[in-house]
Amino acid sequence: MLLDLLNENVKTSYEISSVFFTLIIIIFMRMKTWEKGKETTRSFRMMAYAGLGWNLVEIINPVLLRSDLDGPMWEAFKTLVDGSQFTFGHVTLLAFVFYLEHYTDYKHKRWMRQLNIAILLFSTFAVATNPVTHWVFEYLGEDAGYIKGPLYLVAGYLPAMMFGVYAMYLYIFNFHHFIMREKVALISSILMVFAGSLIQILLNGQLKITALFASYGLFILYLALETSDYLNLVSTRSELEDARETANSANYAKSVFIASMSHEIRTPMNAILGINEMILKESKEEKTLAYAKDMKTSGEILLTIINDVLDISKMEAGKLEIQESKYHFSELIDELTLETQVAAKEKRLDFEVALDESLPDLLEGDKSHLKQVFHNLLDNAVKYTPRGRIIFDVKGEREGEYVHLVGKVEDTGVGIKPDDLEHLFQNFHRVDLERNRSIEGTGLGLSLSKKILTLMGGRISVVSQYDIGSIFTVEITQRVLSDQSILEYRKEVGEYNPLTRTIESVAGKRFLVVDDNEMNLKVANAFLVTSGAQIVLEQDSVKAFELIKKERFDLIFLDDLMPRLNGSAILTRVRRASSGVNKDTPFIVMTANSSGGDEAKYIELGFDGYIAKPIKEDKLVEVVNHFVG
Repeated sequence: MLLDLLNENVKTSYEISSVFFTLIIIIFMRMKTWEKGKETTRSFRMMAYAGLGWNLVEIINPVLLRSDLDGPMWEAFKTLVDGSQFTFGHVTLLAFVFYLEHYTDYKHKRWMRQLNIAILLFSTFAVATNPVTHWVFEYLGEDAGYIKGPLYLVAGYLPAMMFGVYAMYLYIFNFHHFIMREKVALISSILMVFAGSLIQILLNGQLKITALFASYGLFILYLALETSDYLNLVSTRSELEDARETANSANYAKSVFIASMSHEIRTPMNAILGINEMILKESKEEKTLAYAKDMKTSGEILLTIINDVLDISKMEAGKLEIQESKYHFSELIDELTLETQVAAKEKRLDFEVALDESLPDLLEGDKSHLKQVFHNLLDNAVKYTPRGRIIFDVKGEREGEYVHLVGKVEDTGVGIKPDDLEHLFQNFHRVDLERNRSIEGTGLGLSLSKKILTLMGGRISVVSQYDIGSIFTVEITQRVLSDQSILEYRKEVGEYNPLTRTIESVAGKRFLVVDDNEMNLKVANAFLVTSGAQIVLEQDSVKAFELIKKERFDLIFLDDLMPRLNGSAILTRVRRASSGVNKDTPFIVMTANSSGGDEAKYIELGFDGYIAKPIKEDKLVEVVNHFVG
């Protein structure tokens, strides 16, 4: 009987072959290996079953239309079966869209999925009611053919066109997310459907070919993306992605914790170092001064560790920012020189500075981070040099609007073994630990320096001989803001030495210091009292705000993180007021938030100046002299 059917309807052999293609896929689909599929399983299964229904209808329909079955019920049934080709085709295409969505970030396009489902429901309803309404088409027999209804294009072909276009949209705009296997398989399936539709149109209804090409596309998808080996690969890749996200979340939580802890540690450190500074300035007892000097050294080491750990955690979280602003290069060198001279003198080391004073002085860059890099190198040179000398050599070459700086730190220290050089810039790695166990440090300085320089577009290199010494070289390019050389600038203002600077007499001026920590208020007061100004201290932020509204001050220092009303909120309220006795008064933020980018953030908020905790007297002197002196 099947042979008789094929002989009478030769063209149905194409549809029968597509049925066999689809049945093979469904058989494989029901095998145990199919259980390894995940998100794509339901969509692919929907495609297979809808495709099989599409093929079967295309086979049954011409036989049914030519049959002798008459009567209103049979005519309605024939019309329903004929129209169901549209429905099966639409379900197949929409299932493919759903399948494709699983390879994209489709969750952000849920409204589009809901719209597609609504279109399918509308088309299905139109086809289901067509035997009665004839809104889609009416079949008048083999001689008269079809009469198109008002919804023929809207319910019959428009959904297929929309699903096809949306599938192409998903493919094109997510192309870079696909691996090569997915790119080839998905576009091959799309092209198969489009090719079948085009050939179907060219055949002008003489042959049903679309479902055959759709089954070819389905077969390609199965062989490329739905076999057990590929599903195992997808599962492994998904697990790796989940593990990466978990690791990133843990890293972020660690960074937040470290940032919070560093802030909490800086607050008491401000009191410890500040009061210790007062002891060094005011005490006359040699034993007490010796203790205070040891405390200062240990405190500064601890502060350096805190800064390094915070910067490393921010860098790992991708949040360490390079903030460029203008600065005097000679002042940067002088600050580094002064700090290193003190440390070198304690170890009886010779310290030499060779600075090319023809270099331009006023530059644009991230001074704080550049200083951090050189400070790490100079500090290491002092720590790892038991005797001999350290040379800080800074040269450069002008390149138009920029200057290429080359800074070298050379020492006659313990040197580095050749095997250790490749690990030198790794986090927490300390070379030759047995020999250098007594030297304090975390192994973060060089790693952090290299990462900072990379962010700044610079580089660091090292040449070393074991037991002879090392030379660390830093290269970085900075923008030149003025042609005035370092020599010319020094002739004008002299060398920068914060220890020789004092607060200029500001007798008669009034300063307000607001901080919720009593010890921090004592430290600030001790530093400021030598200025001759009247110092008003306030621990309650709300009372301080009321004071600012009523009494005039020449300079206001605010801690930021305070209960009830933080420093930023106080500043915002004062600045937004139409008038006020302190509307134009300089506001200086004093905060333990002192990592890269915090200063620029506070200046952007409207603060006139920034002082990081622990407070250093030279920074306080500089701020007061600038705004009031």
